[in-house]
Amino acid sequence: GDTATAIKMYEMVLRLDPTHVASLNNSADIQANDGDLQVAKMLASRAFALAPESKSVADTLGWIFFLSGELNIAHKHLLGAFNGKANRTITCRLALTEAALSLTSAKDRLGECLVMTNVADEISNLAERALQALP
Repeated sequence: GDTATAIKMYEMVLRLDPTHVASLNNSADIQANDGDLQVAKMLASRAFALAPESKSVADTLGWIFFLSGELNIAHKHLLGAFNGKANRTITCRLALTEAALSLTSAKDRLGECLVMTNVADEISNLAERALQALP
């Protein structure tokens, strides 16, 4: 999609309502995908402060910490998201984090991720490579 337009739309919503959690979270996700991890982390942290119970927000914030190399913090947030809503994205992101941390749960979690995956996309490719790299 057109990320520049989406970012402008979310910025407009946030000017009207700076506490709009979905806009903060979605904008953070787009910024992270575009490589602006500093802005993404700020937006996701604001969303998490407003909605710490949101599994979607915890997932976004955890993935941004993963991309930033802050693996222990990433694991904490992704595990929180996983415990309430184990969808494919959260499962795979948690599995990749656990693999990066060399946790014993990584192999089983990567297997779960791959079972849930029926498309060859970036996250499933990462999961497959991480599983092959484990002893």
